[in-house]
Amino acid sequence: MKRSMHEAIADTLGVPLERAAYLDDTGHMSGVDPLLALDRAVRDGDVRDGDLVLLLAAGTGYTWAASVIRWGTAPGGAD
Repeated sequence: MKRSMHEAIADTLGVPLERAAYLDDTGHMSGVDPLLALDRAVRDGDVRDGDLVLLLAAGTGYTWAASVIRWGTAPGGAD
């Protein structure tokens, strides 16, 4: 999505822009966008065990998806 839409969604959700990934160096890759952003955030140390992560994706046409995950080890130490 264009940057202005990205910023509007982050603002509506109350997410500071520094906590939201905008992939301006790769361009839009449909459903891959949130996975690439998550990989970068984990590698940069921005996502830690116990963090709640929101993944949003926009695909071709009217395809949209959202997932919320708790990052890290499952309760009780099980993987």
